[in-house]
Order: sequence, then C-alpha cells, then structure tokens
Amino acid sequence: MKKIFLFFLLIIMAGCMQKVDKEKEITSLLSTDTEFSDFALENGVGAAFVEYADTNAVMLPAGGSPVKGIEQVKAGFEGYKSILQWKPEFADVSASGDLGYTWGKYVSTSKDDDGNFHKSYGKYLSVWKKQNDGRWKWVLDIGNSNPAPESELESDRVKFDPAANAAEDIQAAIIEAKNSGKKILLDVGGEWCIWCHKMDIFIKRHQKLNEIIEEKFVVVKINYSKENKNEEVLSRFPEVGGYPHIFILDENGKLIHSQNTAELEKNKAYDLDKFLEYVNKF
Repeated sequence: MKKIFLFFLLIIMAGCMQKVDKEKEITSLLSTDTEFSDFALENGVGAAFVEYADTNAVMLPAGGSPVKGIEQVKAGFEGYKSILQWKPEFADVSASGDLGYTWGKYVSTSKDDDGNFHKSYGKYLSVWKKQNDGRWKWVLDIGNSNPAPESELESDRVKFDPAANAAEDIQAAIIEAKNSGKKILLDVGGEWCIWCHKMDIFIKRHQKLNEIIEEKFVVVKINYSKENKNEEVLSRFPEVGGYPHIFILDENGKLIHSQNTAELEKNKAYDLDKFLEYVNKF
C-alpha cells in the first residue's frame, strides 16, 4: 500500500514541478492582449472589457474610485462611445505560468457634437490570470494619460501653404471673427522653418494653451517662403525680423500687436507661462 501511495505522490509532485515554457506563455499573453484590442474595435470597448475580464476583475481608473467585478465593469462602460485602441509593448509571466502582466500605450478617439474627432493618449498596465480552460483574463487594469507623441502632433499640424491666397484667408477670418467675437491671430512662417513646427507642436501639446487660442482667436497661417513671400499682404504690417511671427488683429482686421516669438522662449524652447500670459492679454 505504501509503495502505491508513494507512486501516486511522485506522479502528483512531477505534475506540480512540470517546467513552464515561459517564452511560450509570454507570447500567448501578448497575443491575448492584442486580440483584446482587436475585439474592442469590432465589438465595442465595454463588450471587450467584459469578455476578457476575470470574475473578480478590478479597474483603477485615473481620478476615479475602483471598479470591482464584471457587473461594475459592464455598468462603467454604459454609454461609452469613444474608440479605444492599444498595443502591448511588454509582457512577463510568473514562474508558475498562471499570472502575468502586460503594459503598453493606448489611443482614445472621440467625436464631439460638431462632428470633430479628438484623440487622447496614454499608457496602461494589465495584470492577467490564467483560467482553468487555459485562457488568459485580466484581473487588474490601470491606465493614465500622457502627451501625444511628437510624430502624431507633427502629422496633425496645419501646414503653411505657398499656394494659399493670404488676402482671401484674412478676409474670411475677419468675417468669422465678427460673427464669433474672436480676434485674429496671423501665424507667419513656412514649412522650411523648424521653429514654426516647434511652435505648432508646443501649442498642441499644452491643452490649456491650445484651448485658449481656439476659444479667443481665428488662426490664419501666412506662408513666407521662396515659393511665395506674400509680400503684398505682409507689407501692410510691421517688418518681420524672424519666423515664426505673430500678428494679432481685431475683428475688423486692424493690427493690435506684433509679436516676435523669440520673446516667448526660454532655454531654447517655448515657455508655457510666457505664452499663456501673451494670449491672455487679448
């Protein structure tokens, strides 16, 4: 009897000591997280978080209370309309192969009442638990926002167009400014100008500054390049010493202020406090 007992004990111990193929499990976990994101695109974010959730899943939303269990997770996504995409950048699993985590970056795309799309960016951490059927399901999820990548901001920026009719653009801005009660901001520069790119990206990166400019100004880009110097239009304003340069006009197109943007810099970069102070003057 003792021999039989020892035999079965050895079998059980051998099963418990079975070596986990860690690389295989990491690949499986990364694949699961990617499928999770794909499922969200096809079926909605709420449905995806419920489908891939462990029974005791917990979410820790930034600035919010913990969300505990599948039913609360489901309720938390009711009415959620944004498109959420993410991509895991790293995964690891425990030596036992039944717990793991992934982290990566996400992009959330929403649509406002006017039909305009807005993107926000962030990073996340998900802890996963292997189920009895061999599937990975998340047990803990946390994420928070971060600035948009510079490459994304660069691709989204409004470019200087040598073919644009600057006079007509200013006239259109005057009409819009009169209707909206805004002032006009002329941004003079060109695609050749590195600091013009930097200023666009700087404004987009700082949400408060971007919101103030959108709220208070009708923005017009005036191209200055070898293809088109827009000399006739720019001759109406004070001489420009460097680029980019800002002119502030009232709703009738009358010059209020001429701004050398170098004065808005600090330590070889644009300074948020200086920029905010400037735009808030108007």
